[in-house]
Amino acid sequence: MERRGTRFGKIIAAGLLFSLSFALLTGAAALAGRLSGYNNIFVRALGIIFAAPLYAGFVGVVKQSPEDDGSLSVVRLFFASVAKKWKLFSLLGIAAYLVTACSFFAVFYYSVLVGDNPLFIIALAAYSLFAQLLLMALMLTPLFAMDENRFRDVIARSFRAVFSNFPRVLLAALSAELLCAAAAAGFWFSGGVLRRLIAAAAFLILPTAVTLIDVLFLSPLVWEKPEREPAPPEEDGGERLAELAAESDSDYIFINGRTVKNPNKGKGAGE
Repeated sequence: MERRGTRFGKIIAAGLLFSLSFALLTGAAALAGRLSGYNNIFVRALGIIFAAPLYAGFVGVVKQSPEDDGSLSVVRLFFASVAKKWKLFSLLGIAAYLVTACSFFAVFYYSVLVGDNPLFIIALAAYSLFAQLLLMALMLTPLFAMDENRFRDVIARSFRAVFSNFPRVLLAALSAELLCAAAAAGFWFSGGVLRRLIAAAAFLILPTAVTLIDVLFLSPLVWEKPEREPAPPEEDGGERLAELAAESDSDYIFINGRTVKNPNKGKGAGE
């Protein structure tokens, strides 16, 4: 029980590290939009792109935490994951930015047109369903990105998982959306100091909460592997691990899509 509490504490710490970075970057984008006069969703959402590489750090900690024996360093693993996956997560960030900004704009645009012509409700419903499908795929992309190196492979596997596990992915998406809607409603119907507190809490809590929902519902579709007999060191990457350990000064090493402790660091500590 104590170890589980420690693991959860490390996940929360990594979540706060990402959330603070995300809040600063999105706040900077919103401020830039206001100062430049282009205060629209396409400018305000730019923070998604800049924060996306840091999301690799958070997901890396979440993925590695079940195997933590108490020696996992949150900060080191966070930035090791960022260094390893920043290019791929940057591309995913651009995709998430386009989906978010275009969906907000399209839903708002068609909502206005419905007032003039009720037939536009068909277009609104169609685009809303399309945006929902894209959101469901986006929820899977960070999980697949930890084991893949090519953007197209991540996108392809995400969409395949959506269609092959539609009820599960839909439940995850609706749970995340309900949480975000509750925060938005609290912000919208409040005012003064309370509104500022809700906004601050949303920036600090929502990224971690949505990611935990993501992992809880969807990680079994991505990270679970069938049980197999322990392989000899040569088949299990032992030789490659020894080579990487000799070349690395880090406490952790990426091998076969996973982060493992550097065995040389353990030997050095024992000596």
